[in-house]
Amino acid sequence: MNETEKVNQIVSSLIPNVGQIDEIEYLPGGYNNDNFRVTIKDEIFVVRVVRDPRPRPFEKTYVSLSIAPELIALDTFNGHMITR
Repeated sequence: MNETEKVNQIVSSLIPNVGQIDEIEYLPGGYNNDNFRVTIKDEIFVVRVVRDPRPRPFEKTYVSLSIAPELIALDTFNGHMITR
């Protein structure tokens, strides 16, 4: 599965009925993850694709802090995440 297919799969599984993804742009610099800027209906999101999925039970707590980006969806088992 290529990167575009992977991002599409993650977005559609975390946000059902999201609609068509207009643009996907790779964001360099991820240490353990691949990050993508995704545009859907003129809204911009960042999708984190975890390279080595593992349970992350405390992740939701971390992203709820006021310094974190707005959490849209989180797969707590694999660690994939969508923020705005």
